[in-house]
Amino acid sequence: MPEGLERFAEPEALIESGLRRAHQAAALLRGVLVAVIVLPLIFLAAFAWTTYDVARADAQKLVQRTVDVFHENTLKIFETQELILRQVTLLATRLPMQSIGLDLSDAMKDLQHGRDQIAAIWVLDELGDVRASSTPVTSGLNGSDRDYFQAQRQADVGTYVGKAFVGRVTGRSSFGFSRRLLSRSGAFAGVVSISVSADYFSDFFHRMAPEIGHVAWLVRADGQPLARDPPVPDPPPFAPDDPLMRATELADSGVLWRTSRIDGIERLYGYRRVLGYPVVVAMAVPRSAILEPWLQHLLLAGLVTIAAIGALSIMTGFALRKTRREEAALIRLLREARHREDIEARLRHAQKLEALGQMTGSVAHDFGNLLMPILANLQLLQGKLDDPKAPARINDALTAAELGAKLVRSLLAFARQQPLEFATVDVKAVIAGMGALLQHALTSHHRLVLELAPELWPTYADANQLELSVLNLVLNARDAMKESGTVRIATANCTLAGEDNGLAGECVAIAIADTGPGMPGEVLARAFEPFFTTKEKGQGTGLGLASVYGFARQCGGSATIESTRGNGTTVTIYLPRTRS
Repeated sequence: MPEGLERFAEPEALIESGLRRAHQAAALLRGVLVAVIVLPLIFLAAFAWTTYDVARADAQKLVQRTVDVFHENTLKIFETQELILRQVTLLATRLPMQSIGLDLSDAMKDLQHGRDQIAAIWVLDELGDVRASSTPVTSGLNGSDRDYFQAQRQADVGTYVGKAFVGRVTGRSSFGFSRRLLSRSGAFAGVVSISVSADYFSDFFHRMAPEIGHVAWLVRADGQPLARDPPVPDPPPFAPDDPLMRATELADSGVLWRTSRIDGIERLYGYRRVLGYPVVVAMAVPRSAILEPWLQHLLLAGLVTIAAIGALSIMTGFALRKTRREEAALIRLLREARHREDIEARLRHAQKLEALGQMTGSVAHDFGNLLMPILANLQLLQGKLDDPKAPARINDALTAAELGAKLVRSLLAFARQQPLEFATVDVKAVIAGMGALLQHALTSHHRLVLELAPELWPTYADANQLELSVLNLVLNARDAMKESGTVRIATANCTLAGEDNGLAGECVAIAIADTGPGMPGEVLARAFEPFFTTKEKGQGTGLGLASVYGFARQCGGSATIESTRGNGTTVTIYLPRTRS
């Protein structure tokens, strides 16, 4: 049967196949829905992790670059202060301390002019009294309490960077940058000091730092803060065990994360020691300032991801909902098909019972008709064997008995239970040998045409039953044509591929065709049914075509029938080829 017809013939299998596909589609869509949600979130997490590392690395680079700028500026300023100290020291050593006064003050004013980083320049004698200044001062001003003076008086420490202080004359936050003065004998003669403006460094840090929340320091190596941005009054020193101080002892520059002991905020610190001086420049950026741009980008990416997830989830959800509706519809259809199949099975069972009843009645009627002459003749013969009519009556009884045997054989052939005597058969020889018998079976108004293939394959069948089948079909053709017509018997070798009742392989085809009126569709559909006949009652049992079909199937072959109104009928018997 063609594939399309098989599908229509098996609606339940087709529905079950569609239901399996619907199940698979639903499972696939559920997997897609999970993937639509999970995969973008995984990508978002990977994006967040990667960009977070990038943000941290960029922040470290930014802090380190800014600290490098701070360092370069601080180093230049310190070198400038170093030159000024040398010039003032040279001028001061040329004059006795008692002679130092207005001239040196004027020179120091010139050195300070145009340099915002200098709050004042001082020359102090061995007692700490101010001998000269770039800034007007009141008499009696003494700086012996300054740490830089005390340090220089105790020993020659070279250029000394002192602690931060608020100038008594200038009122500005400053720190001392000093050198020792020596007398001609080499004894301590005083100190040359520059009050370096802490505000200058705070302003510079503020201008040069990136526009994010930050804290910048200029710190002595012992943790004493010299300048800070943003400035605060009296900033506390860094403890010796502070992570920043320990880091500066281990490396001249670097970065580290540190939590402030003052406000508890975690910051990223960058630091660098000023080359040649016990001073460190440092800058810190809070983690929140680093993470804020990253969080903004992550939020944007998250919104886009959520929107994409939402859109894809909605589309996938619609598809899944549609698939589930189709699945539910197929389940309902399958239940309906099974219910209908159950009803049809009951109907077929009822039809079978009805057909069985009809068959029983027909067989009983036929056997009754056959038994009546047998019984009647036997009763007449009883005790009258010497009656002259006895031989005729015996002949009538034998004829009726033979007809009964023929009916039994037809029933067995249809049921495929008739015992056959299989042998290798030459179909061409069998049909050619039947030529005279077949012509005799037809009337003088009917013509028999034999078209037998010359190289016909042998087959394995019962020759007697083959003859009976061919004869039966010729008689049917004669009855169909009634007054006149032609019966054509053709044989051929053929190879089937399952198109005829699933039969496949090499076969011998025997086609018996007539030129009769043909069959209408409703008759053709039931032609091979047992006990179905269009002949008048008493003229046929309806087992002729059924027994031919049963014989062909019992031989491993098949039989088909083709007919159209006005174009006659062709019955073809297919018998498998044998190679023995």
